[in-house]
This record gives sequence, C-alpha cells and structure tokens, in this order.
Amino acid sequence: MMSSDKYEEFVSEDHAYSVRLPVSILEKMHKDCSAALPKETGGILVGCYSEDLNWATITNAYGPSRQSTRYRSSFVRFGFDYLPTLNRLWNKGRYYIGEWHFHPFSSAAPSSIDVNTMVNLSSDKKLHCPEPVLIVVGGANGTWDISVSVFSCGARIVLHK
Repeated sequence: MMSSDKYEEFVSEDHAYSVRLPVSILEKMHKDCSAALPKETGGILVGCYSEDLNWATITNAYGPSRQSTRYRSSFVRFGFDYLPTLNRLWNKGRYYIGEWHFHPFSSAAPSSIDVNTMVNLSSDKKLHCPEPVLIVVGGANGTWDISVSVFSCGARIVLHK
C-alpha cells in the first residue's frame, strides 16, 4: 500500500466503527474477483488501528490459501497457510482485521452463512479479533458492489460510505 493511496471510508451510523480501505486494495480485490469468475473467492484482511481505536485501516487483502475451495455459490477458506504471514506482520503492528470474499453476479449483501461465520470468528479468542470486518464484493466486471460490516457481540453492524 502506498502512503499516497486514496481511501474509501466506511462508517457505522453511530460513528462507533470505521474502516478505511485503500482504493489500490479494492482494485486488487476486483482483479482477484474477475480472475475467479464464475466462482467465489476471498481471503483475509490485514491492517492496523488508529491510536484512538476509532479507525481500522486495511493494509492488505490476501487471496485464498492453497487449501481453500471455490465454487459458484460458496467459498471455504482454510487459514493454515496464513499463519507465518500473520505472525510476521503481528510483530510489525499489522493484525488480522477480518475476511473478504466475492459473490459473483450477485448482491454484495452477506449471506446467512457469511453472518454466522463472522459471528463465530468474533468469539474465537485465538484470533484476538473480537470485532472482525467483513467485506463482500458483489457483481462482476464493471458492475461491482461492496458491503462492509463489523461483527461485535454477536451482531452485524453495517458500515456506509
């Protein structure tokens, strides 16, 4: 990520949760989604937090691990391949922020499976991420849509531009 990057900013209605997504990372996600068509794809989000913890800034969106499986209407991410990278980044102040994936030719709204997965991740103490972010990209080339959510205390909080 370049320091001169422009950001898309997403904020909850009550301004309690905010996410900054560099346009360069969003463009990379679109490229990964295009390459995956007609199947779903996804991966993990890594980033950092502002000193006052008001903002999470995404610094990378990693694609699927080798063990992940991609289908037309589902994506199953396995995370063991990410562990060395996450451990290295942890020591540099970059942390697991959450998940991203793609709904080809469909809405960016999270499915019930997406929501349940994120609620479970938010309660997984080993992740050290009680409020993970979910970014879902929907659509296809030229007609992209995006949803950004935070999951806290078992609830989905929708963020808006």
